[in-house]
Amino acid sequence: MRGLGMFKRPGWWLWVGAVCAYMLTASGHYGGDGFFIYQTAESLVLDGDLLIGDRAHQFPDTFQSASVPGSQATQPFVTKYEPGLVLLEVPFYALGHLLARLFPQLPHDYVCMLVTSMTNVWVSAAVLLLFYTVLQRLGFSSRAALFWSLSLGFATPLWTYAKIGYREPLTMLGLTGMVYALARFSTRDVVRSTQYGTRGTGNVVRGIHGILRSASEDAFATATIFGFFGGLMVVTRLSTLPVLVGGGMCFLWGAQRAGWLEGDRSFRRMLLGLGLSLGLWALVLGWYNFARFGSPWETGLGLDATGLQHPFYIAAWGMLGSMGKGLLWYAPLAVLGLGAWGIYFRRNPLLATFSTLAIFAAFYVHGRFAGWTGGHGWGPRYVVFILPLLILSAAYALGELHGFLWRVFAVLLTCLGVGVQLPSVLINFSRYTNLVQQFHLGDDVFNPVLTPLRGNWILLCSAIQRQLTGVSGYWDVMDVKNHNFIFHSLRVIDLSGWDGWDLWWGHILALPVPSVLHTVTVAGVFMLLAGLGYSGWRLVRFLLYV
Repeated sequence: MRGLGMFKRPGWWLWVGAVCAYMLTASGHYGGDGFFIYQTAESLVLDGDLLIGDRAHQFPDTFQSASVPGSQATQPFVTKYEPGLVLLEVPFYALGHLLARLFPQLPHDYVCMLVTSMTNVWVSAAVLLLFYTVLQRLGFSSRAALFWSLSLGFATPLWTYAKIGYREPLTMLGLTGMVYALARFSTRDVVRSTQYGTRGTGNVVRGIHGILRSASEDAFATATIFGFFGGLMVVTRLSTLPVLVGGGMCFLWGAQRAGWLEGDRSFRRMLLGLGLSLGLWALVLGWYNFARFGSPWETGLGLDATGLQHPFYIAAWGMLGSMGKGLLWYAPLAVLGLGAWGIYFRRNPLLATFSTLAIFAAFYVHGRFAGWTGGHGWGPRYVVFILPLLILSAAYALGELHGFLWRVFAVLLTCLGVGVQLPSVLINFSRYTNLVQQFHLGDDVFNPVLTPLRGNWILLCSAIQRQLTGVSGYWDVMDVKNHNFIFHSLRVIDLSGWDGWDLWWGHILALPVPSVLHTVTVAGVFMLLAGLGYSGWRLVRFLLYV
């Protein structure tokens, strides 16, 4: 039973609780970009190729016209997206295909889509576990590591993206793994011992000893970890390549501090680790591109220069401060993280330098895209993956600004962040964007009247009203033309059909299927609730005795 000892560690119960929570709020279906990634995984499992659009599906409404000539394609085509999430979804689709054969009462596509859509549940929970590990390695206490990991998981858009098939969670996992590798170099990152600071002096000393030892002996392991997660990030979203380049420069800085560049053996082991890990991903990406386009250099999307045409300053403000897509609104803890950047640099210059380079690269590259808003994504979709860097800065800030009011401020920002994510988790957040476009209400990015932060709460309140009374609500919206707030009219929009809940178990209970499947679904929900409650109890019990 010694192998079960890992379940005594709080990090593992954090992971179990995150899996249960994310699975309870998963949507169970696909749309937009995620559907084409899902179709590619389906073709790999069923056909052994990358052609999609050549199979009739039982849910034609999930097709999108953005990448297909017509709402339902009849000619085979290939996806323009990178292989990272595609390959990860393959085993999930294979499991769904097996379950569909065991439950012939349900449509095959429905079961496969339901199981495959849970991919990001496991990825997002892995992000929290890895981020918790990073904080522990940097010397933060268990209380601090749990607090900041839960804040990342449920007070930022990661919670929303855990329920759908977009690439943001896997990209964030790659970035967090790079941070973990760079954290192995840190020897001057100890913050003050407070409730949200670090552990006791003895543990800090032992932690520094372990880090120093790893810096002298683990060149191969650290380089392999960095290359593996950095390559994973790039093959999931190719536009993050500049982030990997910036991380590589910081890695060499850390290697120089560790003495690896002077020692022949350490230098060779470092190169071997980087070469094997990055080379593996390069082969995967080259094969994938060749199978799609006949050339390993053709990406289909990624860093295509044709997309780098948008004025950067407009997109930068839009992705940072606009109420429709601003990171500071969708992840309020980012305010604390950015405001404490000086503390971050003082406490850990290596990670702070990497964070600065990564954030600038992410904003600049994606800010030049014509579609920098991320379409129907929740918040600043393309830069969501940098949130662990901002949360890490906030963690260092609270380790130094250890007054009671600062703790209250951090908790309030966390609670506000949870409130921001709730409507996007409980309902389909893209419905509001469709509503604004269908009724031609105007710009929902820079117009604060039409921000999804407000609109999705309106839809959620309407869904609650419909659940209680059976009647949806109405939205009295100001119909502003050309941002003229003086001459406007008031439109009353019936929210019927726009305010539906978006939870997989709710969808199953609404299907006309045998009652035994409803019973199994309800039992599954209770099991997830029990797992969430038990993992929470274990974490609370652990913290009480730390």
